[in-house]
Amino acid sequence: MKNMKRRGSIFFALLGFCLYCLPGLAAVQVPEEDVKQNVKNEPTLTLMGNRFLTFNTIVRVRQIEVTRDVAHGPDESSVHTPAEARTFREAIEAAWPGARITWAFSWLALHDERDQYRALRDLAVRYQKKFGDEITFIPGAYFSNMYNTREQVNRDLHEGLKRVSEIVGDGYRPKSVVAGFLASENLSYLAEKENIHVCQGNIWSQYAVDNGDGEGSICYPYYPSREHFCKPAQKKADLIDCVNLDGWTVDFLCARIPGGRTVNGERWRSRQGVGPIETLLDMGTERGTQAMLATTAAHFDDGFSRNGFAWVTCGWEMSLVEARKIYGYGGKNGMEGLHLWLTEIRKRWPNAKLITQGEFGELWRAQYKDNEKVDYRFVQQGCGIRASEADKEISWFMNKDFRLALLRDLKTNAPAQVIDFTRYDLTAAEPADPEPGKQSRNWSLMNRLNQKGVRPQDKPVSLEHLTPEEQTLIQRRYPELIGCKTDAAGWQPLFNGTDLSGWTVQCKSKDQGKTFWQVDGGTILCDSLGRPDHDYCWLVSDKEYGDFELRLKFQAYTNSPGNSGIQFRSRYDKDDQGGWLNGPQVDIHPLASQSWRTGLIYDETRGEQRWVSPSLPNWKIGTEHKLAGHVFTYAHEGDGWNDLLLIARGNHIKTIVNGVVCTDWDGTGTLDNAAHRAKNVGRTGHFALQLHAKDQLRIRFKDLAIRELTP
Repeated sequence: MKNMKRRGSIFFALLGFCLYCLPGLAAVQVPEEDVKQNVKNEPTLTLMGNRFLTFNTIVRVRQIEVTRDVAHGPDESSVHTPAEARTFREAIEAAWPGARITWAFSWLALHDERDQYRALRDLAVRYQKKFGDEITFIPGAYFSNMYNTREQVNRDLHEGLKRVSEIVGDGYRPKSVVAGFLASENLSYLAEKENIHVCQGNIWSQYAVDNGDGEGSICYPYYPSREHFCKPAQKKADLIDCVNLDGWTVDFLCARIPGGRTVNGERWRSRQGVGPIETLLDMGTERGTQAMLATTAAHFDDGFSRNGFAWVTCGWEMSLVEARKIYGYGGKNGMEGLHLWLTEIRKRWPNAKLITQGEFGELWRAQYKDNEKVDYRFVQQGCGIRASEADKEISWFMNKDFRLALLRDLKTNAPAQVIDFTRYDLTAAEPADPEPGKQSRNWSLMNRLNQKGVRPQDKPVSLEHLTPEEQTLIQRRYPELIGCKTDAAGWQPLFNGTDLSGWTVQCKSKDQGKTFWQVDGGTILCDSLGRPDHDYCWLVSDKEYGDFELRLKFQAYTNSPGNSGIQFRSRYDKDDQGGWLNGPQVDIHPLASQSWRTGLIYDETRGEQRWVSPSLPNWKIGTEHKLAGHVFTYAHEGDGWNDLLLIARGNHIKTIVNGVVCTDWDGTGTLDNAAHRAKNVGRTGHFALQLHAKDQLRIRFKDLAIRELTP
């Protein structure tokens, strides 16, 4: 039934799109004055707390125009007419009213004097004035530096941008440039000579694809180094004030592939993500849209909760509207999928913003003045489509010092392996200018270990097998991953006292971005007082554990009636009714009349959802289960803190609260039953601190530490 509902929604969305496209029906028309009013009245945007989509389209004459007078590939002028431009732009407006996109014209498209290109440029200008779109220039059709000297690229940028301003008029100046790849010297030129501070200047993870390679950067915005465009600037003197943006968002699992390979008769492509060629045109509308939405969700759901904002970007060449006439593409043009993708984004994430590339880059630039606080984290489990293997999970950590990728096999549950460790603290250098008539293809930044696995040294290793120097570098950024100091008794800290590194908020989409969990005064504070409009919100450990001793302190307040708890050996399922955390829980209930429940075990696993120690049929529990001698302290009493110790060895669970044993339970037959095995919980899993749905809660945690035990 669930699949039928999904397919039904896709059918009706397609039906709406087809009705929109039927001949004889009026195309979407938005009065210019209405659009200008909408743009004018839009609230001031900030980077943090928002989800952004940027959408670039390339207008060209030949497929790859590498210099002003040399081009590779077919002549595409037959599918670059005002008709295709109208179909494309009005489809976006139909799916996402008020969207603002970026048009990037090639050198030939800016200067072609045929009627169709003159009309096409005029139409783009009308859209700029009507919708607030951005019109800019793309030098060298993605690969300018691979074919041109840096000096020539600067000339192209200057004259191309000047031509854009002439075409648009009224003193217009774009906020950004689309470039594919752009050398550091040219990025510096943009910032210092052209006063443009945003550039799509790298294509994340591109290697062995098309006419150029530029693998090695981070995938979210950064200020580039003067050494190499893929390297984040290390210091002020090294910083180029031109925000470097990715070209299009790809599936993190697919990005591991160098180029592409055929597996079981299907083409696995490294750029599968939100780009139309690798998804809609290759897989068809339904499957391609699913792949695009899975990539989008990795950023708009989990990525948003980790990073405080989310960004997905798409490059959709205008030729694709009718490129099937030239390249075939199985008769597909992807427009149905475009409509589905955009409308589904608006449905799932109704507050998402579709703005120009220049606007987004300037929002980031206003938030970040350098790379010191850049710290991006992503976790993605494969969606099961081609190279996005469902039994794999990848975790990325990206900052100015390095990028690190850990790959985990969910079938074997073996420890994660390092598949990429690109160090930015090391000296880097770009290739020299290409010789006349020759191509300089590989502009990648690869050093210690690269995800593509194309060099002999690119063999996955465990974190423990990195050198002491490398472990120290990682430990400074992510102490929860490696190098957490263990005391003489074997205890390791789970909370560093300064931020939520090693922990991730998991909740339903409607609660994402709400600041219930935060660090305050060296403690983890959960505060929902006065804010009961929420579902369950958990703070989940990034690492998982099996047998252990967990100790911590918590502080409760008399004015806090809400319920909390500590889940252990648990897992979050984002597909279970919008998000659910399966696993057992040590209950914490600050309400005075219920505080005696603290230390007892409730099981949140689907199929259980009952008290298991004591064993009861459901959530109801009476005072007959109150323990003699139970002690519970509030913030205003004594030192204000409660001590809790949780011991889990095999199926034996024991809890001690303030020196009193609350649970001493053999969970055999429960923790290893079918319900727990189905969710892979009960024996191994994550810790999670809980905020109960609709509850008003104020609680603090500190001194969290673990001692892992031998089974």
